[in-house]
Amino acid sequence: MSAVKTISATPLDAVSIEHDDGAPYSHVWLRRDIVKDTADNGPESGYEFYSAEELYFKVAGTPSVAEITDSFDALWDSHVNDDATIAERVEKCEETSAIHDAAILEICDMIAGGEQ
Repeated sequence: MSAVKTISATPLDAVSIEHDDGAPYSHVWLRRDIVKDTADNGPESGYEFYSAEELYFKVAGTPSVAEITDSFDALWDSHVNDDATIAERVEKCEETSAIHDAAILEICDMIAGGEQ
C-alpha cells in the first residue's frame, strides 16, 4: 500500500506492530512527519488531533518495535510502492536509470578532464 495521510484523536507512534496469534506474520504501520494540531473551524474547533504520513505492510515473524525502528528508512523505501502498477514501476526504473546514466557521464567527464 502506498503511503496515506492518517489522522487520529490520540498521539501516533512512529512504529506500531500487531501480532496475530498463530499467524506467521505481523502487521506493521510506519508513520513519519507526525504533527499535533488543533481543529480551528466549525463546531469541532479547539480539539487536538494528530496527523502523519502512514505506510502499512505485513512482515514475516514477530519483530520488535526496536527492530523495525532501526530499519525504518529502509523498510519505508522498500514498501512505499507496494501497490504500484507495473507501468508505474517501469516509469520509476526508467527515471532512476536516467539519473544514474547522467551521474556516470558526469564522472567520466571529470576523469577525462583530469587526464589532460
